[in-house]
Amino acid sequence: RASLDLPAGAPVVASVGRFVAYKGYTYLLEAAGLVHEATPEVHWVLVGDGELRSELEAQRRSLGLESRVHFTGWREDIPDILALADLFVLPSLGEHFGRVLIEAMAMGKAVVATDAGGVPEVVIHGETGLLVPPAQPRPLADAVLTLLSDPDRARRLGEAGRLRVVAEFSLSRHVEAVEALYK
Repeated sequence: RASLDLPAGAPVVASVGRFVAYKGYTYLLEAAGLVHEATPEVHWVLVGDGELRSELEAQRRSLGLESRVHFTGWREDIPDILALADLFVLPSLGEHFGRVLIEAMAMGKAVVATDAGGVPEVVIHGETGLLVPPAQPRPLADAVLTLLSDPDRARRLGEAGRLRVVAEFSLSRHVEAVEALYK
């Protein structure tokens, strides 16, 4: 927290990805603005880089979120970032699989993700996380606010997500599936 200038006790929402158009970060920043109106103490940690970084930083400035949205660049300590987060968000417009969702869920984090591409194969809405329509900041913000305001529900979703990852997406499960395919 200290290395990222995050106050002790402040709610933290994390996201990890490349800053390219289809990852949906412009919508995430719009949602962050809406969340800020309702709960100004929330901090957002955005890990990654890409061709849209300068545009996203300009959008952050225009929304007045310089002290609340933290761009970290690429990092190797993703488990540490996830550990300090209260919630993980994946705002993609389309995602083939969403490996970072598996990582967040494996750590027992509640997730909010877009109902696009292969994401619904990973996140079961209302059971292991919340799914929202892509490219729509208001439902994204509402889902974040819902989970931040109900830590027990967030904890239950996070635990269910962790159990799903162990059952469906672990290395041993993957090996079993490949072996079954060959057989």
